[in-house]
Amino acid sequence: MTEKTKIRTTRQINRAIDELFTSSNRIRISGLTKQNSIAVGIRGDREIRLAGDLGNYLGAFNHGCLITLDGNAGKYVGYSMEEGGIIINGTCGIGTGTFLKGGIIVVRSSTGDGLGQYQKDGTILVQGNVEGSVGQYSKGGTIIIVGKTMGRICSGATGGTVFLSSSFERMEPTFKESKMNGNDLNTLKRYFDHYGIKAEPRAFRKYAIS
Repeated sequence: MTEKTKIRTTRQINRAIDELFTSSNRIRISGLTKQNSIAVGIRGDREIRLAGDLGNYLGAFNHGCLITLDGNAGKYVGYSMEEGGIIINGTCGIGTGTFLKGGIIVVRSSTGDGLGQYQKDGTILVQGNVEGSVGQYSKGGTIIIVGKTMGRICSGATGGTVFLSSSFERMEPTFKESKMNGNDLNTLKRYFDHYGIKAEPRAFRKYAIS
């Protein structure tokens, strides 16, 4: 894995990403300190490992890359992402997965308000707690929350599926609890096994438009 360290500005980091990808499809950049708009609009079946804390819009408009952050991220992680993956080995701010169109976002710790708002497709998996609303105005996709949910669920949503393991404040009335089937259990198990999450699929409840 090709690596660069001690890069300070957003422009320098994104330029380094482009340069490193000319010689390797797996790269690492460390020493990050709250920069915004890293790896925005990146394309291709490639991998970036980032170390440090970042600001807003990490991986926005991602189109196929796997981005892993060993640290915390700010607002709007994966904004309008189309495919690929983002793994946050820390916390996220508000708006994680806003306008998500495809791919997967995994948050190992807590995330803020507005998780999956306006989501159209793709999957969001939160291992920790969600400190606010979930799936507001969503039209599709899947949200899985292993920890606690502290806000309203799917307010104004017209589609999508939510898997929860704990209680919640309020569910959109058009969303009803659905019976978990074998495909649901297998899907959850596959995600938990792949990302090393210790959770029992049968402890979750499924909610979707009835």
